[in-house]
Amino acid sequence: MSDITVCFQWKAVDSGQEEDQLELSLQNEMAEVREDPMVLSDGIFSLEPKEGEIRPNFWAEISVSFKPQEARAYERAVYCDISGEGLGPRLHSYFEELNIGEVSIRVTHRYKAVLLNKGPIDASFSLIPPSTAMGSFFSFLPQEGIVAPHGLQVIQISFCPTMLGQFKEEFCFYVHKSPKPVTLTIRGSVMGPTFHFDVPALHFGDISCGFPRTLKCRLSNTSLIPMVFNLRIPGDGLGEPSIDVSVNILNPSSQVWRKEAQSPTRPREFTISPCRGSIRALGAQDI
Repeated sequence: MSDITVCFQWKAVDSGQEEDQLELSLQNEMAEVREDPMVLSDGIFSLEPKEGEIRPNFWAEISVSFKPQEARAYERAVYCDISGEGLGPRLHSYFEELNIGEVSIRVTHRYKAVLLNKGPIDASFSLIPPSTAMGSFFSFLPQEGIVAPHGLQVIQISFCPTMLGQFKEEFCFYVHKSPKPVTLTIRGSVMGPTFHFDVPALHFGDISCGFPRTLKCRLSNTSLIPMVFNLRIPGDGLGEPSIDVSVNILNPSSQVWRKEAQSPTRPREFTISPCRGSIRALGAQDI
């Protein structure tokens, strides 16, 4: 009994030495012309079935018939040609593709994969190092090992990306004495920090020139990583800060009104405090 499929065929001559000796005989020449496999058939002894296939862990029953033509002893030597295919380890991945969805940048994410040995022999495997930039952010433990027959091996996967964007990476495990590697495809998308303000807009309303008004909002970091921010208002001026009328009331001799009127650059009318900084993961900052 074995775990492989074999094919058998009963022959009148040995396919090895005797067939080589009869290679130049008329019988062999005729067989070559007719592509006859020279299956046993002499009218006295017969075997059924003459050829066939035996599946793994099965058996075949062969019937031998004897039909003598004379009152004497008969003796025949028959040969059974057996052919089969040697199979290597049958190592498979429990799933062919792992979709990790959207993940945060610069955060370590952990997953598991399982290698299954469906064959009767040990399966020795080793990870083929990835050659892509995104693939280099993955690590596998263990990277090599031996899976016992009908056993399994859990692979710990860590992923800490420093690049944004969608990806689809194929990782291969070389299996000793197997013609094909075991492949595992991982796909997903690396996202940056996510954040939002607590209000959709700030409405200052009608404001008199030189009389500042202050409004507040809150900036929340909704991601699992710290977020660095730098706030600005694109439509604001690039010159000196605009004039606060209270400054001129306290200093009547100030010439700042005249300087502002003569300046060719539009003054800055908005002040953001703080305008830059860092917000911890799942934290918030009042602006």
